[in-house]
Amino acid sequence: MRDAVDVDALIVGVVLMVILLCACSPSSSHQTYSYHGPQGFDGRHFSGDQVLVQWKAQTDTLTTDSAPAQILLNVELIGGPFSTIDTTLKAIRESMATNNSFPKEAVVASSQPIQTDNLANKSFTSSLIIPAHLKSGYYDLFYTVTTTCPGKQSVVMRTDALFKIS
Repeated sequence: MRDAVDVDALIVGVVLMVILLCACSPSSSHQTYSYHGPQGFDGRHFSGDQVLVQWKAQTDTLTTDSAPAQILLNVELIGGPFSTIDTTLKAIRESMATNNSFPKEAVVASSQPIQTDNLANKSFTSSLIIPAHLKSGYYDLFYTVTTTCPGKQSVVMRTDALFKIS
């Protein structure tokens, strides 16, 4: 009878040890986060103003990748200036048709790029100074989120926001 009790105690001990080991072992999946540029801004802006763009981490997928994807957050002010909303939208459509980019000379201001990764659940702020020499009119506030996964091609997500300088 004593041997049966010892065997039962041994089985219970082994089961408890397996449960504890499973509870203490690190998870093989990680929560990832993504970023998207804001859709637009209220109010009027003037030459010389500072524009702050908030980047908030948004819950994305779970991953089992061993290395995080690198993320680059960037803000640029693109302009002519454009005289109307329609001409601004036309320039945005043309840009989308030509590799999602603008000619380098069309970039009138840019923020310092922010480097992070898809495992960092952090918020960031980009600061863009509107050059004092810019004329009144419409501009495109152009946000890009470039994600680079190890061993894969980079993916660029783009957001455009109409931006008026008075």
